[in-house]
Parts: sequence; structure tokens; C-alpha cells
Amino acid sequence: MTGAIVGTLFSPIYSYQNSLPYRGELPPAAPLIRGIGLFELINQKNGFKNAEVVHLRGINGKDYIVQDGESLLPSNVPNSGTPFLVEGFLLKSGRGNFWPTTIKDLHGNNAANQEVMRKALALNRDPFGSLLVGMWLFTAPFWMISIFNAIILMRSREGR
Repeated sequence: MTGAIVGTLFSPIYSYQNSLPYRGELPPAAPLIRGIGLFELINQKNGFKNAEVVHLRGINGKDYIVQDGESLLPSNVPNSGTPFLVEGFLLKSGRGNFWPTTIKDLHGNNAANQEVMRKALALNRDPFGSLLVGMWLFTAPFWMISIFNAIILMRSREGR
């Protein structure tokens, strides 16, 4: 029963916390950043473990960390040494990481699926979306076991 209660109470908090890095204004309210840049996959220390982080180098002379770049971008984009035409914006109303909306090679061909990037952002921004539903589905068996055991316990106390 404890697992069911903890899972049910904890999952909305976890889901909300997970959505925070994706918050803020979206284009057209958020200013777009456009330019030519290189994507680099870099190992960075994140607490006690190393994490792979994608950096976008050289757009307007600035470097940006790409939010979810290691999973969002096709594997041939980071560390390719190839410059890309990039368009995107900063999450958290300009205080967060970079989110690409368009990535094209210098010939104008799409290097990353725009629809995948759009759906990933929408999914991660929604604190009460599929992550929360998945966590509640995970706790459902705990509730069923707890209710079943409670019924057995009640019947045994009634002498049935």
C-alpha cells in the first residue's frame, strides 16, 4: 500500500519538476536565434556522474547547450565537423538551454526532423501529460494488490 500511495503522490511532483527546463515563451514571442554553427558532443560532469551534452558552437559568436541534444539530434549531427544552418530559441524565456526548431545542412536539406523536435518539446512541456499517465499506470498494480489484500484482511476479521 505504501508503494501505491508514494507513487501516486510523488508522480505529479516528479512530472512537474521534469517539465520545468522546457517552460517559457515559444516563438514568435521568444526571439529566434539563427546562424551557422557546429554541434559537439561533450562529456560533462553532472553531479557524481558524467553526462553527454551537446553544445552548439559559433552561432553569432556564442555557444549554447542544446536541451536534450544527445537524444533529440540524429547521431550523425554532433561531432560531424560539419557546419549547419540552425534556428531555435532559448527555453525558460531566454534563461534556459537552446532548443532547435530547424537544422539544415549548408545545401538547405533537413538534417533533423522538425516534427520530432516539435513533438518532443510539446511532450516535455506538459507536466500532466504522458509521463504522468505512465507513472500512474506503473502504480496501478500496486493499488490493485493493496485493495485485494485489504479485502482479504477485512473478510478474515469478519470471520468469513
